[in-house]
Amino acid sequence: MSTKEVLGQASVLRQAVNRSRMREAARSKDILVEVIADRDGYLDTQSVDWKTYWRPHDVGLSTAGRQQLDELQHAREAYLASAFDVSKASAYCYRYFRLLRSALCGTIGQPGPLFLRALSGLEVFGVRGFWAEEPLAAGAINVRQAGWLLGRLRWPRAQAAPKFLPLACLPPSMAGRDWPARLFYHYRQISLEADAGISLLVYPAVSLSERPVSFEPIEWLTAALRAKPDPWSRRRAKQIADGAIGPFLASCATRLRGPPAGEIAFADVGGGSGVLVSHLCQHLLQDWTVAVAGRPFAWTLVDLNVRDPARHTRSRRLRGAMSFVEYVQSDYRSWTLREAREPATPKWHVALICRLLNNLSTFSVEWTTDGSEKRMLAGARTYLPAAPDALWHPAECLRPDAMQASRLVVSTGQVALRGGRSMRQLSLTDYFEALHRLTCDAGQTVDGGSAVFFPVRRFNPEALVLEDGSSLFERLCAIADLVVVEDVDLAPPLLVPNQA
Repeated sequence: MSTKEVLGQASVLRQAVNRSRMREAARSKDILVEVIADRDGYLDTQSVDWKTYWRPHDVGLSTAGRQQLDELQHAREAYLASAFDVSKASAYCYRYFRLLRSALCGTIGQPGPLFLRALSGLEVFGVRGFWAEEPLAAGAINVRQAGWLLGRLRWPRAQAAPKFLPLACLPPSMAGRDWPARLFYHYRQISLEADAGISLLVYPAVSLSERPVSFEPIEWLTAALRAKPDPWSRRRAKQIADGAIGPFLASCATRLRGPPAGEIAFADVGGGSGVLVSHLCQHLLQDWTVAVAGRPFAWTLVDLNVRDPARHTRSRRLRGAMSFVEYVQSDYRSWTLREAREPATPKWHVALICRLLNNLSTFSVEWTTDGSEKRMLAGARTYLPAAPDALWHPAECLRPDAMQASRLVVSTGQVALRGGRSMRQLSLTDYFEALHRLTCDAGQTVDGGSAVFFPVRRFNPEALVLEDGSSLFERLCAIADLVVVEDVDLAPPLLVPNQA
């Protein structure tokens, strides 16, 4: 494996410079349209002014439409000039959603065909590598995006939750090389300025065919900004160690089969940089000393994007506790099949497959006119069947003369719906309707008068099927004594057809 294939870590100084550049873009009145990163930690940004962004999409706006666009510009600039004062955010969100509703209803004249896309993609930017011709992923700075800000208005004291904006769509290209409208789903939040609550939200492609390549620029961007991309890795590692691996090693310390008795072998499928298994082994050494019994650890990390895992073995707790580290550049299906062809004796004590399968879940924007589904999406205490949508629509409840942000229905509360999960975000229905129009079949008939739009996330059962039609878990159980799965979408009923 050549050194060029390994994703290096940007220096601390370079990361600080990159974060400063992103904070500068966050406070600028110009619109950030693209962030470019490479594997060596370099980062660049591309921004345009307000007039350039809207040209030529605003041609054909009626006088009323032009006035609403100008009012949005003034409210946005006042909000940015206030250093993200929440009291200024309400006017910005009101003007944005008022214009969005007018655009959906067709009451602002005959703007360009890409006007709705430019409006729904306002403050969403593309993420690409230096040599890529078009962005493969999307991003947004949370405090600049009007849809995300609704959650902050409704819950001003709550922790800034990235899922207030679960889906995004890129605006039209500013460079004349346009690409079709497509959806991106929230994947990661990177803090830029903790005290001010400024974060970068990162979105891979919803399309399963485009998703694998969209992770590469995301990893480059993450490495250019932060040394520790997952702030929850220690907590996750503790839960996995205490809930599964520690008790397993304690119960069979003298009966482990397969690998040499002197090693505890881990296969981390989709292991990325190895940070999770590193924290996991440190926790085992600290709290499960008897179960570990002085055995060294052996890691096999499997991932498409190769990164240098050596830095995660240099901690004081792991010094002298490592036997070897192997990094295999492969997709999980091919690797599992290849290893399963060997003799049946397990090669690893523990196989980890953590947060990999949920990155193969499917995402869609759907709609309903059904009262029971509306009640589920709003919550029993919020939705009244006979009440108008004005109860929770931001263009109504954020009106300057009668603002009632408490009526907004926007939260990260989970709703089990249509075989998947959605969230209580009825106040974003116009935003989701715009995404639906831009990315779904134009021939679909929607009852626009009473329909509400919402995102649905579903586990993809195809993720559990290998190329030869066999079960992923059955194969993993043949090559490891213990298989640990961490997934946000996988439900127990889906495991039944995959029992070994």
